[in-house]
Amino acid sequence: MKLACEIYDFGAHAGSFEGYVYGHTKVDLKYLPRWAANLVHEYRSLPDDIRAEIQPGVDGTLGRAVRTLEPHLGVDHHVIGLLKEMIQWKLPDSPDDFTRMGQVQPGSYCELYDFAANAGAFEGYVYIPENADHAKLPRWVELLVKQWRALSPEVRAAIEPSTNLTLGRAFQSLKLCLDEDDGVIVSLKTILRGKLPASADDFIRH
Repeated sequence: MKLACEIYDFGAHAGSFEGYVYGHTKVDLKYLPRWAANLVHEYRSLPDDIRAEIQPGVDGTLGRAVRTLEPHLGVDHHVIGLLKEMIQWKLPDSPDDFTRMGQVQPGSYCELYDFAANAGAFEGYVYIPENADHAKLPRWVELLVKQWRALSPEVRAAIEPSTNLTLGRAFQSLKLCLDEDDGVIVSLKTILRGKLPASADDFIRH
């Protein structure tokens, strides 16, 4: 299950990058070069056949980030170049283009990557909760719960510590502006297990 954890971590980090830069609202540009370089390292560390399997999802996640950043950074910016190193096919038409090539098969690494990237994007999007469109959150969390439940018990157990970090930080962000009985908070709790991060900036694995 070590490979499942590596796929999850890469997907969540890529998704968090996409979610953080979406809308280019209060983006702290100094974080992006190292973040993008770490993504390249994680991507290249995956076996070739795994990269090929999850590539349509990667193209969507990082392609949408490119579409967000290019108008602000320019096509020749270092961060854009790093992101494009991991994109193999056509870029999405916009940051809101969620079409993808191919079908996602149950039990596949694509299914795992898609959950991880979606969880990461959620975390990045709500990192500054007052900037998030809260009308999008209930349906988004509903999809995350559905994706989580579709994973096998073995995969869920393997990635649980990382999932607790990703969605636990999102949980801590949203607690600043949502009540404990809000549907989004309640739904997130159905995924979270064990000790949660202390804050949205707690990256220590418990």
